[in-house]
Amino acid sequence: MTQKKVELKEGNSYTFKITGTIILPDGSERFVLTDPNGVKHLLKAQYYKDYNFRNNQEITCRIDKINCTGKIYIEPGHPHYKLGEIYNFRFYTYLDVTNASNEVNTVAIFSDILGNPVKISSDDIPGPLKGDDIVSCKVSGIRKGKVFISNDISGNDYTGMTPGELYDFAILEELSLGDNYDFYILESNEGKRFKIRKKFYSEYYFYIGKRIKAMLNGNNGNYYLEPQHPKYEVGEIYDFEILREDIIDEYPNLKKKAYFLKNDHGKEIVIKKEDVDPFSISNSHVNCRIVEIKHSQIYINCK
Repeated sequence: MTQKKVELKEGNSYTFKITGTIILPDGSERFVLTDPNGVKHLLKAQYYKDYNFRNNQEITCRIDKINCTGKIYIEPGHPHYKLGEIYNFRFYTYLDVTNASNEVNTVAIFSDILGNPVKISSDDIPGPLKGDDIVSCKVSGIRKGKVFISNDISGNDYTGMTPGELYDFAILEELSLGDNYDFYILESNEGKRFKIRKKFYSEYYFYIGKRIKAMLNGNNGNYYLEPQHPKYEVGEIYDFEILREDIIDEYPNLKKKAYFLKNDHGKEIVIKKEDVDPFSISNSHVNCRIVEIKHSQIYINCK
């Protein structure tokens, strides 16, 4: 009897097994992980040198992202921290960081339990602090083994807001924590402040002082603000130019033909050829409905 495949979903966690290591041509080392369906994934060993992984060890990994071409990004569970939990972090020093607009932000550097630096905006902590001061912060993210934190007073507060509704904001400032971890700070009409990742909206022509609308999306406590797209609106039908055809990967080990469509305000839109009604194509264009916009990425239905 054929064993039923486990559907890997973005945001969920699954058990993976470390089945070895390999060295790539560039000299970097990768852990080889096998997922519940027996499919192999590679994980850069450098990011997890403090995790003390060993061969044949079973570890829990979160599906951090599945991109439009089918690539799966996984993040092993941290040996000491869990997302959303509050921990004590020891203050080390302040550091000035220059953002892409040549503005200087002061960030506070803390130390995690493994001795790695953890950064947070100095505006988001009670201060001034001195060396070895302890501050309780929430773990807001773990990516490539690196811990990201937010102080209790600085977390995005969506109280009183309704998912699916648009709200007005002003872009108050930019915040850089270094390592390409940059944010826009939005301020609502009520004076509440929110952070959104800057890298997702490089084609939106944002600037400090601009007023924008953003929709509250998500569910079960996992909410995020999605700025209104400069061109596209969820539920509407648009004519997309087909730039090319190519092959993409489909989990677990399939190759599928896909169309790459033009997007003037972000990454190209990718859709499998089998998911496109041939009668919707005319003169290298296809009519499709927008079904979702997440972190500026467009998701469409062409049938």
